[in-house]
Amino acid sequence: MSNARGAAPAAHTVPDVVSHLLARYECGLVDMAGIWRDFAEDLTTAPIALAGHRPQEEQPSAVNAALTTFLALWQG
Repeated sequence: MSNARGAAPAAHTVPDVVSHLLARYECGLVDMAGIWRDFAEDLTTAPIALAGHRPQEEQPSAVNAALTTFLALWQG
């Protein structure tokens, strides 16, 4: 099994993820989708413009649209 980059997925701990996030933040390069792509085999992202830590409160229409699109593909 491999991730999007063709590499075998590695087991990561919370400190690994935090260190990775801090290193990118300190460099001024905060690309959350890119960060999580390093740790997830199957990742779907939906950037929400003009939203911070509470996008569901700050941009509810955009969040609902992203969730509706995502869930429409789900077959459970």
